[in-house]
Amino acid sequence: MAKKIRIPNVTVAAGGHAPVVSPKISMNQGVHQGKMIGFKMTISNCTNNIGVVLQIKDSDSDVIYTSNAQTKGGTRVVMGLDVPLVEKETVVIDPDGDPGTGGVTISNITLYYHPDVTELQLR
Repeated sequence: MAKKIRIPNVTVAAGGHAPVVSPKISMNQGVHQGKMIGFKMTISNCTNNIGVVLQIKDSDSDVIYTSNAQTKGGTRVVMGLDVPLVEKETVVIDPDGDPGTGGVTISNITLYYHPDVTELQLR
């Protein structure tokens, strides 16, 4: 059975577009080992035409997944992934440009994952 975990919302002010890194997701209850099968995020409708990329970094800070740029102005859902989650991964939200006046908010950031079968048997 798939599970999900929420990532804190991200707000990027006008003039900025530096990547924002989440807390380690394995520190949240219920996330241990398994595979990320998808994600969703809601991107506000900012002034400039930007995309937002979601990355997963492993415990060594190496990028193990990078999404295509997701367009502004709605909820984006990507499924059909097979990204290993071992321990202490972080999520990086990275707008690819200046969002313009008023900035941009990325909310409702949710990872969907299948826990490792052995982890389920231990419960």
